[in-house]
Amino acid sequence: MHIPCKVEQKRLGIPRDTPCAVQQWEGLIAINYAARARGITRHMRVHEARARVPELVLVHVETVGADAPHGADAGVGADPAKGAPAPNRSTQKASLERYRRSTAEVLTLLHAQLPGAVIEKASIDEVYIDVTAEVERALSRHEAHGGLLPEADSVVIGGPLNPGSEFERRLGQGAGLAARLRAALFEQLGYTSSAGIASNKLLAKVASAMNKPNRQTIVPPRAALSLMQNLPLPKLRNFGGKLGDSLAALGCATAGDVLALAPEVLERRFGPERAAFISAAVQGISMEPVKAREVTKSMLAAKTFYNTRDLDVIKSWFVVLANELAPRLGIDAEENLRRPKNLTIYYRTETDGEHSRVFLMPRFPPGQGPSPQVLAEAAYSYFLTGCMADALPCSRLALSATDFTPVPAAGTSAITRFLSAPAQRQQGHAIRAEARSALGNDAPDAAPHEAAAPGAILAANSRSPGGSGGGAEARAPSTAGGHSSEGPVGSEEDPLLAGVDVRQQAALLREAAMLRTLRNAPYDSSRGAAGKSGKRKADSQHSITRFFGQGS
Repeated sequence: MHIPCKVEQKRLGIPRDTPCAVQQWEGLIAINYAARARGITRHMRVHEARARVPELVLVHVETVGADAPHGADAGVGADPAKGAPAPNRSTQKASLERYRRSTAEVLTLLHAQLPGAVIEKASIDEVYIDVTAEVERALSRHEAHGGLLPEADSVVIGGPLNPGSEFERRLGQGAGLAARLRAALFEQLGYTSSAGIASNKLLAKVASAMNKPNRQTIVPPRAALSLMQNLPLPKLRNFGGKLGDSLAALGCATAGDVLALAPEVLERRFGPERAAFISAAVQGISMEPVKAREVTKSMLAAKTFYNTRDLDVIKSWFVVLANELAPRLGIDAEENLRRPKNLTIYYRTETDGEHSRVFLMPRFPPGQGPSPQVLAEAAYSYFLTGCMADALPCSRLALSATDFTPVPAAGTSAITRFLSAPAQRQQGHAIRAEARSALGNDAPDAAPHEAAAPGAILAANSRSPGGSGGGAEARAPSTAGGHSSEGPVGSEEDPLLAGVDVRQQAALLREAAMLRTLRNAPYDSSRGAAGKSGKRKADSQHSITRFFGQGS
């Protein structure tokens, strides 16, 4: 779909027939079809593109930094002859967040159109969709009427679809779904798109590129070999880079050239397993499934700069990186209900190349979500203590959030949300004191204004029912988020509950009061174990240990 250009054309009202390109510093990272028709290519230098097409509209990617431009028209010049205002590369970094958000909108629309379909995000502007189940349902309801589309709607490689073929009827029905999705993308988001319809991901990707920018292509299995025969290897997924270079060294420029090689030649060069993969791929054969993969496993913000030993410069770049990464973490937490456990710092040195160190993600202020300031300060502190010994002079820094873990959904119980969210752990101390009292510790019940340590109930509940523990040594004060947890708890004016909704306070305290009734549950000593009610008390103690442990 070439998301960057489409997003900028829509955002800035640039007509589709106007040559347009998105630049990052002095290079082009995306071009529209009007520019391509005039000889502009990706990765072309800005001055070269401007010389070839003087009226080319250039839009610079969004940048982040203290002096980065803002506003609806940031990054675009009113006078095309002058191009986009040049951002300050020494103080700003490029950000693709605008295009990531647009990709998320596309995925949301696709899911709404095909609920339950398996959708795999392959890149910022490419997805795979397995519509097998939807096609089968449609055909079973006799809605397909032969499942064939007029050739005006789809380009069919190898001639018209065969109505007598079960498989080709299914391809036709899949093409109907593709047409519906493409229409929805245009009507709701204003994006044109191309599509490929085939029996596997490899052929579908090849087909999707054949009739851009706004048509779709069907590849029946009978046409696969003829399609692959003259296909340049770089257009075949996974055949670039070293593999492409190795095949070029064998005299192969197309998939057909590889097919003409004797199997022994491939096996000697690549080994039996990889040779089998290559041989299948150049015939259009692939068994790779479509995997529901939309949520990234990590989030990265990186910046390359001139070698420096100046710690003030290093610190300033951590501020820029944090200002890009923190908002993304906040959006991800809302949409995917997760947070990262670790923060990885990458750095490049003049002599030793790339290095990385893994640290714990810092805690953020209660109720504020991921804070750029906290993230930047933590990253710089980690750098000083864990990286600086071998990091200078430094020419590249990156921050990566990794190892995401789930957080409670908004629909979970109030007490679970209240105690499991890191931003609310301090308020949870009051409820722990109530529950501790309800469970009947060996220690005396807490007085209304007695200090209770966060770990106290854990120490009390981690023992076996009827065991000892929970004395004064379990009540030592601890800190959370840099503040002492000592203080009055359990009163109606408890400051730890001051920021909590009144109804939520009531619900939490009611639940704590219910726990207190467990004290009076009978215990059947003649059986040497908890009786029915006693077992409920024992089970509840273990359950509460796990429950309150979430907020420790």
